[in-house]
Amino acid sequence: MMEIRKALDELPAIVKIILVIFFDAIYGGLYRLAPLTVKAIVIALIWFFTGGFIIGWILDILAVVKEGKPTFLVD
Repeated sequence: MMEIRKALDELPAIVKIILVIFFDAIYGGLYRLAPLTVKAIVIALIWFFTGGFIIGWILDILAVVKEGKPTFLVD
């Protein structure tokens, strides 16, 4: 599963920003699921089914713009 996180990290910045704006539930969920720990699985499932809520979505957008990856609630 870490290959997924590596592949997401290697995407161009503009693609990451577009993904997080329009598909954060999937993009953020996959990014959070990659370590396959119990905590990561629970957080990823919550992210998939809730879309990261509004606050999480905004924090993910800011994190991707600033750091290049969604870092809110990531192991």
